[in-house]
Amino acid sequence: MRIVTRTLAGLGTAAVLTAGISATAGAANAATAAAPAKAQTTTTFEWGPYFSADHKAKAAGEVVVKVDKIKVGHWKKWYTWHVKCWKHDGKKFCKKYQKPHKKWVFKWVEVKHYTVHSTLWNKKWYPTTWKQRCAWETFKVLHNDGKVTFHSFDNCHKFPKDFTFQAKNVDKIWVNVARGNHFKPLAQHSGWKAVV
Repeated sequence: MRIVTRTLAGLGTAAVLTAGISATAGAANAATAAAPAKAQTTTTFEWGPYFSADHKAKAAGEVVVKVDKIKVGHWKKWYTWHVKCWKHDGKKFCKKYQKPHKKWVFKWVEVKHYTVHSTLWNKKWYPTTWKQRCAWETFKVLHNDGKVTFHSFDNCHKFPKDFTFQAKNVDKIWVNVARGNHFKPLAQHSGWKAVV
């Protein structure tokens, strides 16, 4: 009889726990459904191939652009006109003045994340002159705020090498393919070629 009673009590407790878990899961799902989902779109496109002037260096790759919409808070400021009056020697005087106000508000801002993938080939990794043994690619990134940044990569070996860099809120990206030594590009520049 004890075994039966314990079993029934255990089943009752399990039923209560199951109901509680189901209710909690339902509430969590409802909360998730109520929360606004962050919008994101992804676009991928290829660039290149681009060559150095002597065709001994080659660069090509792809760009992945992810667009996020995020909430950003900022102070909103405004002024309202008011009139202040007072009496002096039986006369009434009034003066207009501006009263400042501010409020913390949110707005949706679009942020673009760029991931640039590249492969760099070195077709003359053991040249007669050591000054131009390496293949180089230099990326010039123009950001929306006017800031310009550079990313340079080299390949001094026989086999192609892969590189990746990231940037945010970009207006334009160019690449220059050239020949050089272990330290910097020196000659045979392709000139700036469009990536984005």
